[in-house]
Order: sequence, then C-alpha cells, then structure tokens
Amino acid sequence: MKKLVAILLVLCMAFALFACGGGDSDTGGGKNQVGAFYQPDLVICDYDTLTTLPEDTFNEGVAEIIKHAAIRDAELFALLESQSLYDNLEAVIARNVTIKRDVIAVDERDTGLRQILNFGHTIAHGIEKHSGYSVSHGKAVAAGMVIESRGECRARITALLQRYGLPTRTEFTRAQLVSAASADKKRAGGKITVVALTQIGECRLETIELEKMNEYYYFTM
Repeated sequence: MKKLVAILLVLCMAFALFACGGGDSDTGGGKNQVGAFYQPDLVICDYDTLTTLPEDTFNEGVAEIIKHAAIRDAELFALLESQSLYDNLEAVIARNVTIKRDVIAVDERDTGLRQILNFGHTIAHGIEKHSGYSVSHGKAVAAGMVIESRGECRARITALLQRYGLPTRTEFTRAQLVSAASADKKRAGGKITVVALTQIGECRLETIELEKMNEYYYFTM
C-alpha cells in the first residue's frame, strides 16, 4: 500500500501545507489557481534543518508564524513579542501545526473557517503577481497583513514584522492590488471574502463588494 509521507525542511513548510493535506499551485493568471487535497499518513518535521537556512529565508517563514498567532493565538503572539523565537522554535512550530490542523479538521475543503488562514494573502497575492513573483511569498504576506489590519492590531503586527526584517509596505498602488483581487480564489461573483482581525488572536470572515476594497483596506505605500 502506498503512503504519503511529508518531510518538512523549510520553515514555511514546517507548519503550512503538507502538515494539513492541502496545496496550491500558481498559474499565469495568479496565485493558487490550481490545488489538491490529500491527507498525509505521516508528517516528519526536523526543525534542526532550519539552522542551515539563510537568515532572510528563515525570517520569511516567520511571517506565517505571525499570521497564525494574529488570527488564532494571542498567547503565542505575546510570546513572539517578548521572547526569542530561536529559543522556542520546537514549541512554536508545534503550536503552528496544531493551529492549522485544527482549522482544517473543521473545514478541509476551504469553504468556511479555513479561509481565516488567508489573512494577509489577498493583498500578498497581488504583490507577488505585480512583481512578476520576484517578491517572495513570505515578504508579500508580511506587507499584506499590515494592509489588511487596523488600529492596535496593525501596530503590533508591524512592530513584530520589523523585528525580523520583514517588509511592512509595498511599492504597488492601491489600484494594482485591488485589481489583482479579481482573480483571487476567495472571490465569488462581485464579492470577496476577507479576514478581519477583531483583536490579536481573534478574527472573523466578512464578505464585501470588490469595489469596496479601496475603502476596506488601509493602504500605505
């Protein structure tokens, strides 16, 4: 009998995709246009391999850690603010895998709760597309989270991203980023589902008109 074994070697992968049985691919039309759902029989994550990564590459994975904490775990977010990630790496990765696993256990096919994992990604995919994919996913998500958040949440996310040398701004215009959302997988007709942080560690899904994205997000260039 064939088995699917996921061996995770980079930080972003260590808690993001194969740990939870879903993956997407990009096309010329945009990010995550084709995907598949297949649950692994075993996940192996050797976090010691992360020490071999360049610092910049490691930090890009931190963007996804910050994302999970922002939408689902205020205690984890506070830990990241007050302590060194490097001193808590095993526990932080385990917590991130748990967060995504628990969300996907409720909504494997990305029709409801799983969409909260898209926080920062609606804008991020626009950044990646308009850069010709020269801006990496982690860096695009970092800037996307800042644009997609408000108030105290925005300030805390910005400060944490800056600690790891991650971008909190983008060179692309409001019009460019909003237009890219027309190809987003979360779009249905003239509407799109977005993730709204209510406070650090909590969020909700909102459906808005595409034409209102200009007003909904706080764009700074």
